[in-house]
Amino acid sequence: MKKNIEKTNKQLADKKYYTNLKDELLKQYDDEARTWSPFVFGQYGEINAWRTLQDARKAFEELIPQIPYIGGDENTLTAGLIESVRYLAFYLAMKKHGKTAEEAGKILYDAILARLDKPQKSAPGKKMAKGQFIEQQRQRTAKNAALKFPGNFVCAFVEGDGKTFDYGYDLPPAPLKILPRPGRGRIHAVLLLPGLPAQ
Repeated sequence: MKKNIEKTNKQLADKKYYTNLKDELLKQYDDEARTWSPFVFGQYGEINAWRTLQDARKAFEELIPQIPYIGGDENTLTAGLIESVRYLAFYLAMKKHGKTAEEAGKILYDAILARLDKPQKSAPGKKMAKGQFIEQQRQRTAKNAALKFPGNFVCAFVEGDGKTFDYGYDLPPAPLKILPRPGRGRIHAVLLLPGLPAQ
């Protein structure tokens, strides 16, 4: 009986994982939306861009309780899942304003490239060699494969060739589970962006 109560309490806590983090997740949305805004403003003007970003924020807030629980802090894929849901919210807002999945994907792609082009600040002593970092990602991927949570998904580590890319992940389209079926088809253009050029 005690075991069943503990299991029920854990399941309730898991369901509230994202809603308990709502303020933090919305702050993360606001931070990322600032990186999108120059690309939205440049194409659609300040007023339309502001409306689109506000609608995307509202969509993200509404999606938060629907994000599948995949292990929270124990699963390193959680951050990527949340990021994908922010992209999904942006796509839904763009669609609401008559824009295509390709237009939404291009804005996100350009914003990601701009972010990658900025010099990264790293804390002293925290920088690791590229080989160590890749090995860390390989180990995290293997660890995540062993996690068993409702809604969990795992990805496969993809070894790079060292020329066109260093490493990658073969990811399932888990965020699509929270989008109503009729809207799923076009979202692949947003969530499955073309490969970023080798750095």
